[in-house]
Amino acid sequence: MNLPTGRRTAPAMWLALLCSAASIASPQVDVINGTVSKAWLGMGAILIVQGTSFGQCSGALIAPNWVLTAAHCLSWTGTYMFTMDVNYASPAAIFYTADATYVHPSYNPNNVQAGYDVGLLHFATPIPTMPFRLNDNANLIALGDRVQFIGNGTTESANNSLRHLGLTTIAAMNTHVMTSQSGSYPCEGDSGAGWFVRNTDGFPLVVSITSAVDLGCHGTSFADAIPDVLPFISNHVSGLCLLSTVGAPCDGIFYADQEVAP
Repeated sequence: MNLPTGRRTAPAMWLALLCSAASIASPQVDVINGTVSKAWLGMGAILIVQGTSFGQCSGALIAPNWVLTAAHCLSWTGTYMFTMDVNYASPAAIFYTADATYVHPSYNPNNVQAGYDVGLLHFATPIPTMPFRLNDNANLIALGDRVQFIGNGTTESANNSLRHLGLTTIAAMNTHVMTSQSGSYPCEGDSGAGWFVRNTDGFPLVVSITSAVDLGCHGTSFADAIPDVLPFISNHVSGLCLLSTVGAPCDGIFYADQEVAP
């Protein structure tokens, strides 16, 4: 059942983080217990424009023309726009308009914990930022591992439009999803935010994508494991940078807390 704010009810009272609803004049913010971050510009906000209002999610650039997000973010009718600006309400913010969307064929909106809550946005114009590497090793993450995430959703503070970075600990996991119950918490509007660890070269490696959190945004959070949905992603996106990929264009240069092409 869809609620007026864009929230969705789900089994066991889990809240699928459907794009938050806001007016253009009063945008939403992001991450409970997080900090404002200028790092990793490939993470950004997705705005679904519907006349004078918009829905909001988060996403990660995984190829020059592709952004990875949550499947439930793609259920709205409107124009999908992506920006990597730290403050998307800034007059200088640059937006890219998607020309197509794709949802995992096994996604079930009535079963959040089953996984497959992933989708893709395609852009005709390449986005000039180094895409993220994706994890293709199902054994890489273990219980107790610390992961970071960057998202554009609701925080505990007054509304603004700044991107925030959070840190959390993996409390449970299976083939499809991993969960966390401490540290920072994703909240409404953080759907599609990448959870990542630092790769051996020091750069972020996306290991999962935010899907759901409990109703208070201070409990268990769910994220879909990348290795489980990689066949769907690979079916649409060529030239992915994976953990196992060696060489250009996946090997970047560290500069001002960002990875850029050599």
